[in-house]
Amino acid sequence: MDTTLIAALDAASRGWPTFRLGYKQKIPLQGSNGFKDATTDPEIIKDWFKDVRWNIGLATGGQSGLVVVDIDIEHGGDESLQVLQGDNDLLPDTATVVTGSGYHLYYNAPAGVDIPPSAGKLGLGIDVRGTGGYVVYPPSTHPNGKRYEWINNEPVVDAPSWLIQMMIGPGDKHIKDIVRNTIITTGGGVVIPNGQRNQTATSIAGYFRRF
Repeated sequence: MDTTLIAALDAASRGWPTFRLGYKQKIPLQGSNGFKDATTDPEIIKDWFKDVRWNIGLATGGQSGLVVVDIDIEHGGDESLQVLQGDNDLLPDTATVVTGSGYHLYYNAPAGVDIPPSAGKLGLGIDVRGTGGYVVYPPSTHPNGKRYEWINNEPVVDAPSWLIQMMIGPGDKHIKDIVRNTIITTGGGVVIPNGQRNQTATSIAGYFRRF
């Protein structure tokens, strides 16, 4: 049995819906519905991957219960991750996939919490794949020819609460507005709602440290 089919069936056995991507591509097949086609049905998966060599897409968010942190080393993701952990706690060890330009950290998302996909919200070179998103799943092939591979045997663990809060929080755009209105504009100011002040203060500190 082809290793791609084995991997897709293994993902389905974990409750992680998969779908087809073009070989050496990150985009769904033309004419498909992308991650909306993702399934855990083994018979459909066997039919999809029986003949042609495809890449595997894995739906994140509510479909799988996963949130994936994408660290792009080539664009400063490792350095941003160090800053992120320096401002908070260390991220727990979890299942990790090496990609064509970095690595993916797999975490369980809290039930009933929508975590939107984002690019750079947690720092330069760090993207988040959550509700309405997907990742390329091993043993797919990156456009640069490198293989997506598991690099440890850790189980997928729950994302820490501080990370979840940063993922669903306002992000740097909101922080830039606060900085502009409270520091740059004379007499300006914004009202930060109760319950968001500690997170906003942390985000402002992180913003200045990063940029």
